[in-house]
Amino acid sequence: MPVEDASVEWDEDVSPYRTVATVETPPQESFSPARRIYAEDVLSWRPWYGLAAHRPLGSINRVRREACEALGAWRHDVNAQVEQDPTRLTDVPD
Repeated sequence: MPVEDASVEWDEDVSPYRTVATVETPPQESFSPARRIYAEDVLSWRPWYGLAAHRPLGSINRVRREACEALGAWRHDVNAQVEQDPTRLTDVPD
């Protein structure tokens, strides 16, 4: 399918939707005061942080990447926080 031309509608008969995974997480206190501050002021998440094979493709996503990086830099500057990219759940506050 034409990744570089966002004006072309993908034919679902040629390229059907496929479920590739199901993610299940245990119950948790996801919005404790410490996690709220961490999520809103410190944490950054972007689709490009994953494996290279899973990163977004196409011209629209290249522009989106630049916008996300600029917004993230601004947000961390305004919040006077250093951007953190946790690699383990234990890096996230309780």
